[in-house]
Amino acid sequence: MIYPFAAIVDQEEMKLALVLNVIDPSIGGVLIMGEKGTGKSTAVRALAELLPEIEVVQGCPFNCDPKGPLCTFCEERKERESSLPTEKKKMLVGSMNPEEGELRPQFLDRFGLCVEVRAIVDKKLRYEVLRRR
Repeated sequence: MIYPFAAIVDQEEMKLALVLNVIDPSIGGVLIMGEKGTGKSTAVRALAELLPEIEVVQGCPFNCDPKGPLCTFCEERKERESSLPTEKKKMLVGSMNPEEGELRPQFLDRFGLCVEVRAIVDKKLRYEVLRRR
């Protein structure tokens, strides 16, 4: 079971950045940095669970929107086939857990927003995290 997004305690900047990116994808993504155990992956997975399915070009490695803009793969395919088959998929949301690999430095400036999360040290808030869990 996915932990509910609304149940995440504190971490307001992270939650706001994620929601803003869903509202306006042209922001270009959110890089969330912080120490282990701050709820980064939990927040991303919880938000992804709330998002609707989107229509994408079937078989596209980049999940292009059929209305465009299209990647080179989809442009060439459209020229050959005149129309592009589509399919519904969950919106793409990713996290950078250590087991998912390192982000190369040249990609850091590609994110529209960057948030650094810190561990919750307030005893009442930490208790609330445990209570909700």
